[in-house]
Amino acid sequence: MIHTSEAKRTGMRGSRVYMVCVGLGLCLVTAWITPAQGITDEEILDRVMERVAAYPELKNMEARVASTLQAMDKRWKPKKTTLVDKLIRMTDGLRSEEILSAQETHKGRTQDVTAEMAKDARKQEEKARKRRAKKGEGDKEEKSGRGEMTREQMFPFGEDRRQGYDFNRKGDSYVGKRPAYVLETKAKTRSDEWVEGLYYIDKQTFDVLKAEIRFAKNPKMLKRFEMEAWFRVLPEGYLVMERLLMRIHVGLVVKSIRMQVQEEYRDFKILD
Repeated sequence: MIHTSEAKRTGMRGSRVYMVCVGLGLCLVTAWITPAQGITDEEILDRVMERVAAYPELKNMEARVASTLQAMDKRWKPKKTTLVDKLIRMTDGLRSEEILSAQETHKGRTQDVTAEMAKDARKQEEKARKRRAKKGEGDKEEKSGRGEMTREQMFPFGEDRRQGYDFNRKGDSYVGKRPAYVLETKAKTRSDEWVEGLYYIDKQTFDVLKAEIRFAKNPKMLKRFEMEAWFRVLPEGYLVMERLLMRIHVGLVVKSIRMQVQEEYRDFKILD
């Protein structure tokens, strides 16, 4: 006759064995139903190309931007910092900036430079308008004149640009909490018309979440150019830049200019 305590132990052992068997069975069934699916580099590129092509062209948009401009010394330590609050607008693809406020701090002294920066922004907008009038709106390689890249340059996944690159998968990572494939691009042509670096691709949606890029060859006098950009897709389907970090070193004959730019974008509005 089995005592009560022994019966309990026997029952507990039986329960544990049962749970192990059930768990093992579920693992085997799950593995059989959903086998491990690999994806090739070429398949990732195809999916990214499809996703980028599906984004509507962003021609009329407004966003609020908090910008930090820092003049750096030789050791890349800030020596002058300017905090800017501004609105950026895209009107028929033409970018403009409305400077709301700008505060410059240098050697412990802060001054308001809103008027100066607003004047510069208006000059840049007028130059961009003149370039557009000269080139025509149909020029796909039109640039704003402020060092901005075209969409084709920044996202070289289309058929035209793709042939000019070698793509290598550099493992997996996360952007925030979103798992991502990491793709490295290397331009076959060493020119400032081509950019290269790392792209972080959402594993589920194949959206570009982040890009770390530089020119394949720096233009004359540009000693350093590095850009990190974080992206998001708006509910309307547009891909927009959410955050930017950029480092630039221009080596002139008489002096060198080192700048670091950080920008945060928010309050996006589509102005169709």
